[in-house]
This record gives sequence, structure tokens and C-alpha cells, in this order.
Amino acid sequence: MRDERELTLHRASHKRFFKRPEVVLALSYIIAAIVWEISTNALIPKLPVEADIKTTLIQWEPWAFVALSVVFLFFFIRRIWFLRFKKSRELLHSYLGNSPTVHYELRALDSGGFCVDWVSTNCERILGYSTEEVVAPGWWLNNIHPNDVKTVKKTALRGFEEEQFVCEYRFRHQQGHYVWVRDEVRRSSQKPLRFQGSWTNISADYYDTTSINSGKNSEHDVLSGIALLDGRRRVIAIDTPFTDISGLNESACLNSRLEELLSATEIDDIDGGFPCNQSILIVGRDIDKQRYSAILTVREAPASFPGEAAYIATLSDVTRMKLQQRQLQKLAFFNDLTGLPNSNSLALDLTRLLDELPSDRLAAVIVMNVNHFHQVNDQYGHHIGDKILQRLALRLKKAVPFGTKLYNLGGDEFAVVLNHIVEYIDIQNIILEIQAAYEPPFILSDSQRQVQLAASIGASVYPLDGYDAEKLLAQANLAMNSAKDEHNESSTYFKQELETRSYDEIQLEEDVRSVLQTGQMQLVYQPVLNMQHQVVGVEALLRWEHPDLGSLKPDQFLPQFDANGMLDTLGVWVVEQVIEQIDLWQEQDTVPGKNRY
Repeated sequence: MRDERELTLHRASHKRFFKRPEVVLALSYIIAAIVWEISTNALIPKLPVEADIKTTLIQWEPWAFVALSVVFLFFFIRRIWFLRFKKSRELLHSYLGNSPTVHYELRALDSGGFCVDWVSTNCERILGYSTEEVVAPGWWLNNIHPNDVKTVKKTALRGFEEEQFVCEYRFRHQQGHYVWVRDEVRRSSQKPLRFQGSWTNISADYYDTTSINSGKNSEHDVLSGIALLDGRRRVIAIDTPFTDISGLNESACLNSRLEELLSATEIDDIDGGFPCNQSILIVGRDIDKQRYSAILTVREAPASFPGEAAYIATLSDVTRMKLQQRQLQKLAFFNDLTGLPNSNSLALDLTRLLDELPSDRLAAVIVMNVNHFHQVNDQYGHHIGDKILQRLALRLKKAVPFGTKLYNLGGDEFAVVLNHIVEYIDIQNIILEIQAAYEPPFILSDSQRQVQLAASIGASVYPLDGYDAEKLLAQANLAMNSAKDEHNESSTYFKQELETRSYDEIQLEEDVRSVLQTGQMQLVYQPVLNMQHQVVGVEALLRWEHPDLGSLKPDQFLPQFDANGMLDTLGVWVVEQVIEQIDLWQEQDTVPGKNRY
């Protein structure tokens, strides 16, 4: 299996080698030089010109070759730089297009305002506006929520004194509803005054632990507020809970539409207003400037309802519920001790990666486990062991490549998923970096004592070792356990014999529970001779005649009996079988020493 990998990588490396620009340049130059020499040596003597002219041509031929070489190198290198620049631009364009953050550049106008000189193309995906609309004069201020304009202008003035600042406000989406954005601005030049910044949609970032624990609501109560709307969907009355949830005062709400006051996160088109009889998620800030999340429901008022109200809007605060959902999700997908993603996250991420991985790329799973870490817990206590694991997690995060996610599978076991790997040497280099993270001793702050750790590391590679996440993880664990069993401090890649051995062990583990009732376990008796070649006794030897694995000796199956706590049961069975055999020999008058060999 390893030979096939090496052959595949050898062919791939040769293919990539001959596509490198410097190799193409060298080969092209050599071919051009050969063609030049052959053609000039053949053509100059045959030219219908005088002999002195031919002599001059022969003398200047090397300089002409040098001149053409310079021209060739100039255009070739220019072409290489153009392609690399084009690739970089395409990569940057792709990154900005897929980024969840809109990037922009602002320029101060002489009139005192600002205009957008450039904006990333993802603004249309996130805010609904095309780049042409964004760079139009007055676009930014015209789309800020009216209640936030004054605050935003006051904050923007800080740009004249501070190099960077952050502002959060409501901004009108192209489809009409408002979203919360975090505007991070940095001054790029003083004269002329220019800024670079980014807009991030933070509408989903709705909760804050300080507001949750403020005691405003009890643990199980849901605070609900009511607003009455007239036939034109304008607010004519609100109650106190509505203002407590939304942070809006009554004067700001009256004669306004809910679409102008509240920011919905799940509505694509609200040109006709918030839909009736439908639950809508609303996010914003309450009167204490803390983020909240609420459910808005608009219903037609009953015909018997007094007053001018045509619609009744109910706003229910579900911030606590959303926080609990986030906490449950964190418990399900993150490790409490290290804060790293856990095995559930690893399975999901690896499955997603394999589905999206290009066919010409490799992926690898690296699993690592600290050798004899239980001794650290036994000697120093679990609280010290937990601190060491937290410090180890920080080391490993620095050791893995940038953008690579580190997982804590539980206790002292960690994992890394590598994507877009081209060659095996890349995996080996990363493993060496991981091993180096374990080498420096951990110094205990209270006593200056040192704890030295070592790890067993296993790796599996997609697609050579498997095509799905479950298979790759199982094989990486087999390789890690092999390194641990062989007391090998270095990593071990998955090998086919490891898989076979493991499957055999799994099969034996399943069969040991019923083998004593199947008749597969047998005792064979080996005569014991004295110096005169007389049989003085027999030795009972245990054999397992397995239907799939053949005849097995005790060292092959006793560990499975031990692991399942069945050694005593097997021992009793052996004693009973020996007693029955002795009784049978006595009935047959077969006594040791009766026969000579």
C-alpha cells in the first residue's frame, strides 16, 4: 500500500515539476538556443551575399543571440508575473466575495461629507446593494436608521482625532428592512483624509450575558409587549413591556411603522410590511443598550376590538431561550476544559471537507494522545492535570498551520484535520511541529517542578486510507494505538496490517462470550517423558479452533478473555475438561508410564 502511495506521489511530483514556470523557461530557452545555433550555422553560409558580409554576420551572431535572449526573458518573466498577479487577484476576489464582512474605502469630501470610493462585491449578497449603488453620493447616510443618524455622525467625527473606532447601528437592507451592523473604521491617510473599514451584519449576535442575568425576567417567564396599529400599519399605542423589550420610548414609536422601528433577520421582502400571522425574529438593543432577541407576531384585530386599532402586534422576549440554545450547542460541540471543538464537531467538519475536497487534493487526519498521562493526574492531582492540558492545547494551536482547526476528543486526546495537502512530506512536517510542541517541559508554578510529556501520534490520509470520515478516524486511531503499543515516540501512519489485526481482535472480542458453548475451544495433551523415555504425565494445551481465523494459541486469545473479565470462567472450564478426560482415561485403563516411546 505504501509503495502505491509513493508511486502515485512520484508521478504527481514529476507532473508538477515539468509545469513549473522556471522549468518551462529553462526548457524553452534550451530549445530556442539549439534551434538558433542550427538555423544560423545552416543559413548564413547559404546567403547570397558577399563573403565579408557573411563574416560580419558570423561575428555578430552571438550578440544577436544575447539580444534575443534578453527580449525572450523580458516577455517570459513579464508573462509569469502577470499570471501570478492575476491568480492573486482572483484569489482575493474570491475571498472577498465569500467573506461575511463587507470591506470598503471612504474619502472625505470638501463639503464635509464622505463618499465610498470602493466596496467589495459581497455587499450585494449581504446588504442587497450593487457596487454602483454603494458608491453613489449620500448612499450611506440615507440608509442609516433615522434614530441612529445623530449617534453615527457624532461617532464618525472621532475619525479626525482617532486612528480607528467601532460603531454599531441599524442600516436599511435593499429590501427595506433594517439590520444591525458593526462598522469598524481605520484612518488610512490624513491628507487627503481617507478611511478603510468593514461592515459586519451582527443581527444574529443577539444576546449578552449581562442582560440575561440582570433579573429582568424570571427563569421561565417570557416578557411580552403589545403595540396597536391602525389601518396604515402605524403605531397608535404601546404598553410598558413593549418599550422595555425594544428599548424604544412611546414618542419614538407613535405614528411610525414597525418596519422602521424593528430589525427583522429572517424576512427577505417587507415592502408590504411585516406579514400577518407569522412569527418573525427581531433583534436589537434594549433601553440598557444590551442586545435582545424577540419574536414579533402581527394579527388583525377582532371586529369587536374597541378603538381605531386594526392590527395587534405582540413582541415576546426570547433572549434567554436563545442563550440556552447556544449553551446547549456549545456543550454538544465543544470541550468544556479546553474550549476546543470536540469529536462531534470533528465528524461534521471532516464529512463536509471530504464532500467539498477537489479530486486532485489529499486530506489527512492526525490523532495524538499523551503517553501515561494518568500518572500526572495520580502524582499531582486532576486540577494540575487539567491546567497542563489547557497549556498543551495552546501549544498545539500554535504548532498547527494557520487556519487549521484543533480538536479535543476528550481528556488528553487531540486531533487535527489537514485539507488541500499536496504531498506526504507536508503531513510529516506538520507532525514534526506537533511533536516539538510536546518537548518543552511544563513547569508547575507552585513548586518549579517540571512535567515532561510525550505523545503517540497516528495519521490517516484521504483517499488512500478511506473515503469517509468514520473510516479515516478509525484508521488514524489504529496507527496511534500501534505507536503506543510499540512504545514508539514517533508517529505511525495507518498500515493495512494494522486494520487486519484490529478486525481480528474485534471479531475475537465478540466471540469470546460464547465460545465455551460452541465446542471450538479444545484441549490437546502433550506427553511428558522422563530420561528413560517413559510417559510420566501429560501437559494440557489450550487451543481455539476458530472457523474464520484457524487454530489460535493462548497468547492470541487470552488477552481478549482478560479484557472481558472471563479468565476465571475459562480456568474453571479447563479444570472441568481435564477432570473429565482423566475419568475417561481411567475407564479405558490408560495410565501414564504404561507405554514406552
